[in-house]
Amino acid sequence: MLNIEQYENGMGLVYKFGERFDGELSAREGINIYALHAKEHDGKVLLTMERGPRKEYRHMIKKIILTVKDGSYAIIADVEDTSKGTKMPIPDGYTVPSIWEKEPENMYWFALYNLERIKIEPGTYTSVTGKDLLQSIAGNAYMVYVPL
Repeated sequence: MLNIEQYENGMGLVYKFGERFDGELSAREGINIYALHAKEHDGKVLLTMERGPRKEYRHMIKKIILTVKDGSYAIIADVEDTSKGTKMPIPDGYTVPSIWEKEPENMYWFALYNLERIKIEPGTYTSVTGKDLLQSIAGNAYMVYVPL
């Protein structure tokens, strides 16, 4: 049973980026594309992903962190809304960076605003499993949940 009280301030979903397009786009560049898109679109950007967050956490996600494996380059953003595909309309002004070319038709999406560049240091966040966030993303895990 999930102890909701320990997440009273909500939860952050940390998404670790890797290289894309056969190494032609680094993880850092991929994250930067979202930051630049938001800068050019009134601070708004739509993050889409094929695999969504765990069902029991979806309604608690208040922030998204996009990071490289070692936390040295990351952005944190507030979540205005989230859904899958066309179950709910995407809020006005939110679009996907054109490089990704995938519209959120059958994907999970997050309407992000208030993006801020951060650096994740050891001890900054602890995952819901009790491990330090940097330890959690050092391996194959690419989606980690942290209490806020």
